[in-house]
Amino acid sequence: AWMMLKDKLYHIKQMDYLESELRAEIALNENHSIFSGHFPDIPVLPGVTMMQMIKELLEEAEKSKMRLKKAANMKFLQMINPLKNKYIQVVVKVKENTEDSMKISGQILAEEHICFKISAQLIKL
Repeated sequence: AWMMLKDKLYHIKQMDYLESELRAEIALNENHSIFSGHFPDIPVLPGVTMMQMIKELLEEAEKSKMRLKKAANMKFLQMINPLKNKYIQVVVKVKENTEDSMKISGQILAEEHICFKISAQLIKL
C-alpha cells in the first residue's frame, strides 16, 4: 500500500475547493527522507510524488479514496528543490465529476513557474 505523503512530505497551508477548481498552497518538508535519494546536494521533488500529491488533495476535497485510472498527459517542466521552494501551489481544474470518476487537469507551480502538468482520470473507490 502506498503511504500517504500528507503531513510527512508536505503540509496543506491553505486549500480552497469550488465546484470546478481546487487550489492549494503546500509547505514542503525539506528534511523528508525522500530528498536524500534524489541527489543529496540538490534535493528534487520526485515526479511520482507530484502525481500522488494531486491525488491526495482531490481525495481530501472530495472525501473519497481514489485511484489513478489514466494519465493522458504528464509533463515535468521544472525541478522543485525544497530548499529553494519551501512553498508550492497546486491548481486542479475539474473537467468532469461523476459519482464514480473524475477527469482533471492539474498543475504544480513554484514561484509562478509551472513545474508539473497532468491531465488524468481518477476512479472513486
